[in-house]
Amino acid sequence: MRYGTSFHTRRKSSFWVLAISLLFLVIIFAQACDLFRPLEDPADPNSSNFQGFTEVINLSDVIPMTPEGVQTFPPTLVSAKLIGGTAYRIQISSNNQFLNPEYSKEQSSNTFEPSDWIPSEGAGKYYFRVRAKKGDMWGPWSSGIAFTLTLTTTTTVPPTTSTTVSPWAIEMVEVTEGTFQMGSSSGEPDESPVHQVTVSSFLIGKYEITQSQYQEVTGNNPSTFTSGTDAPNRPVNQVTWYDAVTFCNSLSDQEGLESVYTINGTSVTVDMTKNGYRLPTEAEW
Repeated sequence: MRYGTSFHTRRKSSFWVLAISLLFLVIIFAQACDLFRPLEDPADPNSSNFQGFTEVINLSDVIPMTPEGVQTFPPTLVSAKLIGGTAYRIQISSNNQFLNPEYSKEQSSNTFEPSDWIPSEGAGKYYFRVRAKKGDMWGPWSSGIAFTLTLTTTTTVPPTTSTTVSPWAIEMVEVTEGTFQMGSSSGEPDESPVHQVTVSSFLIGKYEITQSQYQEVTGNNPSTFTSGTDAPNRPVNQVTWYDAVTFCNSLSDQEGLESVYTINGTSVTVDMTKNGYRLPTEAEW
């Protein structure tokens, strides 16, 4: 009788041990599932808990963090936060190549609310990009990110008279693509034969580069005709071809564009895929 009671007790005890063990296994399995479940990144614009920024340590990792979408004026444009960063600069453009950006601003915060920006197209699609500074070094420009600007009936846009124009502002005009006969059968040997050339659309300065523009970009003015109150608005002269390509690169750098020319002494290579300033080709000219 005692044997039977002892056996029954041990069987009940074994049952509870097994049940508790299974319960612990379930809990451990559930915790393991949580561990392996991908967590949402608060810096991912597609995440439901997006916080609008992330901290990075490399200059090249400073990118726009504002999700693409609709923004009311003034928009709130946020970039990644650089650990040890001392300044941030954004540009806004109506084109994703950032040709002649219409707005540029530098500040110590990585959150921009450009209330002094005058949208050139009114409501519509725009692009912004960012770069950051650590110490004395600026990082590269990020890729642009698009946003759609809406203007409400209560939107107040600054008057056009408050627009800040850079001292070297170069007015550009578009030359549309076309095909023409280039060369001469009676001119210099290198002008023949006459051949058909097709030129794609491009932007070119409406006026010659003035002495004041050249001075602002390069820091010097080599011109000889510098007397008179109108001298700053006269075309710059005494400029070599090497001076001209250096000017183009400097202007591209100051506007956040890619340099077209790689200059090594008197050796110059051209990369026509870059979006910066350059001299017109013979066919374009």
